[in-house]
Amino acid sequence: MFEIHTADGYIKYVTDEGILLSESEALNLIHTNNYEKSTTGDGSGYGDFSTEKFFSRSPSNEYVLFTEIDKKGNTLYGMRTNENTLVIPAVYTSIKHLGKKFDYFIATDKNRKYGIIDSLNKTVVPFEFDSYERLSDRSFVLKHSKGVQIFNAHLGILYNDGYDSIDTSKPNYVLNKVTTATKGQRKYVIDTNTGYELFQLPNYDDDITSFYKDLYVYKSNSKYGLMDYEGHIGIEPKFDKVTIDEPLLAAYIKEMESFD
Repeated sequence: MFEIHTADGYIKYVTDEGILLSESEALNLIHTNNYEKSTTGDGSGYGDFSTEKFFSRSPSNEYVLFTEIDKKGNTLYGMRTNENTLVIPAVYTSIKHLGKKFDYFIATDKNRKYGIIDSLNKTVVPFEFDSYERLSDRSFVLKHSKGVQIFNAHLGILYNDGYDSIDTSKPNYVLNKVTTATKGQRKYVIDTNTGYELFQLPNYDDDITSFYKDLYVYKSNSKYGLMDYEGHIGIEPKFDKVTIDEPLLAAYIKEMESFD
């Protein structure tokens, strides 16, 4: 629906089908159907007149799984909104919404291969992966015979840089920031929120076990030290244990999460 401000000072409401509505009819339609307003450009008037605004349905981020049985008796899955609007037709052998903040779905095709589609049912990631696993609040690890790749649901992209493996076993608060990945005989620290590779660890068996402010707890040969965010060792790993003040850590984590 369009709200059109004419050059002679009148406001007209016109539907996509060209039907002229009264102001009360238009406002009722806007409010009852949760429309959102966006300016699309200037009209053909002059001065401050004839600005044109377009009202469209606010997208729902609440999706409901539904099933259908095909002619062969197979159960297929799709997605609808809470208001029963069809989003994804029931053509997949499985489907799952990746999160309320995102309009992406992980699904499997008739060959039971995983891929990612968007809310328009367009394929974003090809159906060629054998499994998937959540890495952080916005990133997912997709696995196939050649290795693993990261899909970032916030950015809607699959990173081309593949790894042999990615550690998804760390505590959630660590995985929501960093983890390690292997490629050949090298191990890297990666940012799980962006998918970016930060730096290479000195040795393949090294690890990052925790972090606090601008430091990582760095493990090497079963000893612990500290490393900064650029991979520089600040304290050599020579201690049996590195203890972080847990109340301060909890407060820090809470503060960081408030910015996500």
